[in-house]
Amino acid sequence: MKWERAADFQNRSALGLLMDACPRTIVVQSFRDRDVPGWIERCLSTVRAWTVKSNFTYRFMGDGFLDLVPDWYRRIACEHITVVADLARLLLARQCLEEGFDRVVWIDADLAVFNPRGLCLDPSLSYGYCREVWVERDRSSRISAFLKVNNSACSFRNDHDARTHLDDYIAACTSIVAGLTHLRDHTEVGTKFLTSQHQQRSLPILRGFGLISPVVMQALLSSETEVLKLFMTWQGGPLHGANLCNFFRATTKVGPRITDEVYSAVLDKLMENEGCVLNGLQIADSSPMAAT
Repeated sequence: MKWERAADFQNRSALGLLMDACPRTIVVQSFRDRDVPGWIERCLSTVRAWTVKSNFTYRFMGDGFLDLVPDWYRRIACEHITVVADLARLLLARQCLEEGFDRVVWIDADLAVFNPRGLCLDPSLSYGYCREVWVERDRSSRISAFLKVNNSACSFRNDHDARTHLDDYIAACTSIVAGLTHLRDHTEVGTKFLTSQHQQRSLPILRGFGLISPVVMQALLSSETEVLKLFMTWQGGPLHGANLCNFFRATTKVGPRITDEVYSAVLDKLMENEGCVLNGLQIADSSPMAAT
């Protein structure tokens, strides 16, 4: 496969990036070649900075990333680009392992690393995924939290367990989508699948990664301390990088559309003092998933 390159990180006209600082671990990301919000650029830059600090190799793909997925799969999932991307990241990870890298780490473009000093990968994990604490508010303003697993950050080592798991996950994606005449859930082979798998048999969790739901975004901007405490209690440990759910920028199907200004303001809050707004509230390791 041909990788695109860029002369520097600011040149968006050439969206392929390559930094061969260390050949053993590679961090891969992707985003489209057009309509790139400023806050997404900022998220990408935080991951690149963490990659440099960690002495990892970094690669970036533009629109060609989705071409990794078979045409028939893309036709069925045409209304849900996230489902296409879920398989593409797995195929890309497998290619990187076949190239000889010892470990490949996928990180979504809308995930910000706001405490690079605290974010470390557990070298003992063959593979791992991101813990998701989904906080929502019902029509009566009651707050609820749900524990899930997502693939906004995932890691695979070049060992038997990880390669077998990766092959099984790729096979599951194609089998699930092939069995559908119409795809309705954008999390079908991502969060929905991984959470179900985790409930059956605990999946390894990458410490320090998480997800900020719209309710937690609102709590960050309006200083709703109790909501933030609930979130961090269920998170079960410090948070150094978090997915900001770009999905809500493009849809109103599951709630109000989130503007770029809100995303930028949330990112400002997280980047200030390396996430102290959350980690300063962190409670003992008490999450139901904390031991996984």
